[in-house]
Parts: sequence; C-alpha cells; structure tokens
Amino acid sequence: MRKYPKSFSELIKKHNLINVKLTYDEFVYKAKNDVIFRNDFAFVSLFLDLQMLEKENMEFGINTPLKLIFIESDIAKKWNEFRKLTNLSIPDLKGKSNKHFIYILIIMIGSFSGLYFIFSYQDLSFFTMLHPEILNIGFIAIMIIIVGLDYFIEKLWPNNEKYEVPFYLNSDDVRGFITKVLTYNRTKIKNNFAELYQQRFEQFGAEKTHHNTA
Repeated sequence: MRKYPKSFSELIKKHNLINVKLTYDEFVYKAKNDVIFRNDFAFVSLFLDLQMLEKENMEFGINTPLKLIFIESDIAKKWNEFRKLTNLSIPDLKGKSNKHFIYILIIMIGSFSGLYFIFSYQDLSFFTMLHPEILNIGFIAIMIIIVGLDYFIEKLWPNNEKYEVPFYLNSDDVRGFITKVLTYNRTKIKNNFAELYQQRFEQFGAEKTHHNTA
C-alpha cells in the first residue's frame, strides 16, 4: 500500500523541498507536472480537513475508522461541513431507508395475487383477455395504495430517513476514504489545482519556512 504523508512537514521531507524556495507559480507548475506531489498535497489537504472536523478527538489519525467520524446521529451535519472544507466534488449522502423495499414488495405481492386470482377463474380470465385494460386499472390501484401509504408513513414517522456514505467513497478507515475521494476528484484536482489549493499554499509555505529556519 502506498504511503501518503499526513502533514505538510512530512510532504516537504518526502519531496526534498526543505531548502527549496517555491513561488506560487512554481508550486502550481510542480503540481501539474509531478502527479505524486499533486496527489500527496491533495491527500494532506483532505486529511487536514477531516482533522478540523475531529479537532476535539485527540486520537484522530490515518487509521481511524470512518464510522467514528461520520456517526449516524450527526452524519448529515458532518458531511456538509466536510464538503464545504474541501471545495471538491463530494456527492450527497446516500439515503438508507426500508421504504423502497416495502413498496417493491407490495407491488410484487399485489401483481402475483392479481394474476393468480384472474387465471384461477376461467370466466374472469376470459373477461380479462377481452378487456386487458383491467390489468392497467389494477396496477394503478396498487400505485395509489403505495402513494397513500407513503403519505401516512411520512405523517407518522417524518424523520425515518437515514443516511450513509456513498458506497464508492466508503471505506473502513480515513486512509481508504481519502484515497477514494482523490480518485473521484482526480480530473478536477488536475485541472483546477491552482484554484483549489491557493489558500493551502500559504499553510504549506509557512511550514517550509519553519523547516528552512530550523
């Protein structure tokens, strides 16, 4: 597994930049032409974003389980904060609800019951063959029942919707999650690096100055 730096200090040492002076334009040029440096810088930035969310968690690290950061009770709030911090393309949370499964089950049971009832009686089966539109009426009736159930469920349990991290970004730990976010935003980071990380460059520059004077 590739080892990513967890701070700008580690990044500077890894890329031998301790005594190298970089203007902002030179920094952007290096990022555009050095994919490892670009990915390392983006990785550190995302790690720092997550660290800001977990500033009260002294045990936060690269191997911290993701489920301990995006806890179900406040996942929506944390996720939105993370999206604002990164300026990357971070998708909405995935809805996790049993309602859709229940509705599909109702449609299947209703459809099979209706077909069984129709073909169990010859007269009714013959009538249905003469008037196939009756099947459409049955389907519409099922849909009306579902809409009605949905309305009453929302009235009785208005906040029953739960959310989870999209499966293509989800991971066991922070390292895996950041790696997947980087992969998801690979093109955006490459094409818009200067705009995305202008403010981070100031923090990076301050860390370099510290190393040069140490």
